[in-house]
Amino acid sequence: MKQNILSVLIALISFAVYAEEDAGWKTQLGLSYVNTSGNTETQSFSSKLDVNGTGMGNRYILGGSYLYGKSGDIETANKLNADVRTERVITGRLFAFVGGGYLQDKYSGFDSRISVGLGLGMDIINQEKHSIKGMLSSMYFFDDYAVPDLESENYATGKAGLACDRKIKEHVTLKVLGDYMVSLEETERYFITGDISLQVGVNSRIAIGLGYLLNYQNAPPDPAIKKTDTTFLSTVVVNW
Repeated sequence: MKQNILSVLIALISFAVYAEEDAGWKTQLGLSYVNTSGNTETQSFSSKLDVNGTGMGNRYILGGSYLYGKSGDIETANKLNADVRTERVITGRLFAFVGGGYLQDKYSGFDSRISVGLGLGMDIINQEKHSIKGMLSSMYFFDDYAVPDLESENYATGKAGLACDRKIKEHVTLKVLGDYMVSLEETERYFITGDISLQVGVNSRIAIGLGYLLNYQNAPPDPAIKKTDTTFLSTVVVNW
């Protein structure tokens, strides 16, 4: 079953990548690196990729991120995340979408986490300098845990999300993403994620960004795992 889900995700990505050649693709890559030595030895690296395009009457959204951290010789973070979504406008502001995702984060208790699902969304505001998008979906998850003797689980969820993009000034952009997801089998198992970023453009290609990420899981796979993960980042952003 999991192989079939991976095939669906690969097909979604391939369909987006090989859409019409004249599609309006926009790509954004953010990079951050910290290295300290002396009394404190730490290393951290993060990257984030966002790709948006249109073609064949659809809108394509691909995203990925990677976070790695080490203190001395001890690894403290190693997180890989990828998402893909294809949207199709039904009428006016209403659209349908299908999407999927992959997460690998052993420090949050997951060897791998694969999801696939579909839903409906609405372009609440869709202007050149300001956009707000709301989405409701049902996602099915396949979780492999990084906790000894804990068996893999499959379950359905309900998910609500909101995305806001605001161009404050000519070269200043604020982006806010948030969603709430709950298991339809165990309502005490729910997840909250948030992503706030502010970017100040240096020129048409380069920007300096500040970001704050929040990940909350109410019922971690292991009681020893903290429920909340937060990350604050300063990044160099490249657009093309």
